[in-house]
Formats: sequence, C-alpha cells, structure tokens
Amino acid sequence: GAVLDSYLSAGSADYRVAYADFSAAYLSERLNANALISFKKSYFDPSASPLVYAPAALRADIGATYNFLKRLYLGLGLEFSSARSLVCADAALLEACGFEQRIRPYADLALNVEWFQSKQLSVWGTLGNLLFQQISRRPGCIEKGPYVTLGVSWRI
Repeated sequence: GAVLDSYLSAGSADYRVAYADFSAAYLSERLNANALISFKKSYFDPSASPLVYAPAALRADIGATYNFLKRLYLGLGLEFSSARSLVCADAALLEACGFEQRIRPYADLALNVEWFQSKQLSVWGTLGNLLFQQISRRPGCIEKGPYVTLGVSWRI
C-alpha cells in the first residue's frame, strides 16, 4: 500500500490512481518561471476502511522570480490544492471518530525576496498566505493568517 495522510499521522492503503502531470519552465537572464500542475483520480477498494485522506484531485505549484543585477531576487509563488476527502467504508466508524471528513481546498500566495551579499552568502524571506486563507496541508493542522519565514544561506 501507499503511505497517505491520516488524522495527525500517516496511514496506508491500497489504491489505484490515474494521473496526468504538466510541467513547464522558462529561464532567462533576468526572469525564471515554473509551473507544476498535477491531476489525480484515486480509486479505493470500497470494502476496505483504511481511514486515510485521498490525494488532492488537483495540485499546482506556480512561481516566477526576477533578479536585479544578480543581487536582489523578487518572486511570487502560488501553491494550490483542491479538497481532499476521508476514505472510510464504515460510516459508523467515521461518525464515532469525529474526524474532519474533508480537508478544504486552499491557495497559498507568497512573496519571496533574496539578497545576495556575496556569491556564498544570502539573506532571504518569504511572506506567505497573502490571501488570508485557512490552509490545511495535513489533517488536523490549520495555518491561519499570513506567515513570515526568514533565513540565511551560506553556499560552500
């Protein structure tokens, strides 16, 4: 079986999937853009009750970065996921557990910036969830409101 999300853990289930992926990229001296879009249709055995969440039917990761004199990089990214449903053949078990039966779809729009002090050292930051959504990438864990991630990169 494949490892899938379960409530606050990982579960396993045997299933079949039909999928199509689209990937594209554009690279130039100043602008880099990329897109990865995945379509999935999952088929679970109705007699099994693995109590896992099916993969999202549609996922997308799209972004673009512009660089100013190879020192300052500004980017915009969008991560999207359609809704995910809990797979369980036993309705009584599902009701008794009280798990959320559906993980809501989300779109995470983020602004990225990176400044290179030298070829080896850079400082970067991301301001995410600019659409102010309740993002649930994993069951039971909800990100509310915008977030900031900061870091330093040292290339050896």
